[in-house]
Amino acid sequence: MRISKEPDVRRTEILDAAEALFSEAGYEKTAVSDIVRKVGVAQGTFYYYFASKEAVLEAVLERRLDAVTDAAVAVAGDRAMDAGTKLQILLARLFAPSVTGPAPGSFDNANNIIHDRLEQKFVARFLPILTRVVRQGVAEGSFHTAYPEEITEILLWGIQKYMHRHQPQFGRRKVYSQKVSALTELLERTLGVPAGSFRFGQ
Repeated sequence: MRISKEPDVRRTEILDAAEALFSEAGYEKTAVSDIVRKVGVAQGTFYYYFASKEAVLEAVLERRLDAVTDAAVAVAGDRAMDAGTKLQILLARLFAPSVTGPAPGSFDNANNIIHDRLEQKFVARFLPILTRVVRQGVAEGSFHTAYPEEITEILLWGIQKYMHRHQPQFGRRKVYSQKVSALTELLERTLGVPAGSFRFGQ
């Protein structure tokens, strides 16, 4: 006998199962039949909530982004914290998860079209938040750039793509440390702060 559940509960179960399978087996190797088998529902139930596997992937990523966005907004709005500290915290939260699992905005083997769309969502979410912090740093005199929005956009796109490209290597901490050191130097030079000002990803 199938157990009837509230729509929000059932939808969450499908999302949880899909996220687990995408992380374990990869997006391309996970079929809708695998997801419904893990949840224990009929295939028609899946399609009641999601039009396709691509749609459930987007929903999984939206859920991840929602959680990280709430935390990022809280950090950016903290009046007691200087811009340098805020930027370090935000970048660590957005990109350091690559060490222990998929970053908030990507799965490593989603096809290129899906991945490009998800990257756009990621940047759209966090560009205004990070730009606000960089503007604060300029106002405080700790960051030095005449183009805070443009610089932030270049950095966010660049770091996102760089971290995703090298994500499979990050299980080796020496490799991860070297990549992070390079990103830290780039941030310091770009924002005109003294060497050693940032501890990005550490």
